[in-house]
Amino acid sequence: MNMRKKLCAISVALVMTVTGCASDKTDPATSGDVTKEENTTVAEGTEPTVDSSLKVEMPVKEDLKETYEDGTAKPAPIDPNLYDVVKQKVRDELFASIMDTCRSYATAEGDAEYGTPPRVFFISYTEKAVPNSEGIITSEDLVERYKYENEKFEPVEKGADEGVDLVRSGMYWNIGHISVTVDVQAATIDYSFNVGPLYGSGYQFEIIVDEQGIRIGQGRMQWIS
Repeated sequence: MNMRKKLCAISVALVMTVTGCASDKTDPATSGDVTKEENTTVAEGTEPTVDSSLKVEMPVKEDLKETYEDGTAKPAPIDPNLYDVVKQKVRDELFASIMDTCRSYATAEGDAEYGTPPRVFFISYTEKAVPNSEGIITSEDLVERYKYENEKFEPVEKGADEGVDLVRSGMYWNIGHISVTVDVQAATIDYSFNVGPLYGSGYQFEIIVDEQGIRIGQGRMQWIS
């Protein structure tokens, strides 16, 4: 399932998978001389005994990949040299998904029981600034805001939706809101969505860069209303 299908169905809880990555074992370090007893014989039918002081506890094989509190693996880091191309790829995919989501609500028929879905959306898109080669952040976050209406995105200023009256229709507001934050350094995308007083949800998606290319991966639900 691609990202566009995931976000079009964003109001449905995603099934999360847990992945892991194990490290190689390391040899235990030992110190001191061990004196081997010579001419030791073991009677037939008996088990040899081992001096407990000579036993070495093998280290437990640990998972070096960081995990969240629920055990879900955190995204693998992305090569800083790929930040720009990753952000562009992710941005293109996200905006295609957002367009599909807005269109699906704006063209849906309302009814007396559930109300009429929003025909207008306000979208906030943010790209987090990342450190340069010296580890210094030289630019601010990129923040863009748009209004979706009649199959089009129109750039708007911050606060363009402030003061706009929200009118309730059944389970919906007349205006929907979508907020997206791309943090390429953390390899994550935060996505929140609201179309009604008790109809919204928030997710965090993983950005994956590997031999298969650049893609948006597993989603973790952050909140729901």
